[in-house]
Amino acid sequence: LETRVFQLSEEVARKDSHVREFEFKCNDLNIQIERDANQLQSIETQLRKAAEGNVVLAQQLAELQRENDGLLRSVRERDHLRAQLSNISEQHAKCLQLIRILEDKITVNDLETSRTVSKFRAEMSEMEREHRQLSDELNAQAQHNEILSQSNR
Repeated sequence: LETRVFQLSEEVARKDSHVREFEFKCNDLNIQIERDANQLQSIETQLRKAAEGNVVLAQQLAELQRENDGLLRSVRERDHLRAQLSNISEQHAKCLQLIRILEDKITVNDLETSRTVSKFRAEMSEMEREHRQLSDELNAQAQHNEILSQSNR
């Protein structure tokens, strides 16, 4: 009977040792779980901050895209005005040349010719006025583009 008691007590001691090892491992695992949970919380906080930053960046990008669209429209308008100005300048030069030719060929006493010259001069004045107006618009557009360009920097 004593042998059996001794064997049982050795077995209990082994089992107690296994239980202590298991408890030690469980304690280590609990510590690791707490560390991992803390790291996870830190990562989640970083992700939330990054998401908030992304929202701000998306808003800034949308604003920059709107500004860029405005600049593109301004550039197209400027190019259109330049084309019109160039066309009017060519027409103006042709009219001036025609007036010079007509003035060389007419006499001042010729009423019909004098009317034609007056008509051409009136048309020239109108074209010069349009030329100045388009030139002013082009200059204003260029100033506007410069202001927009500076504000984007």
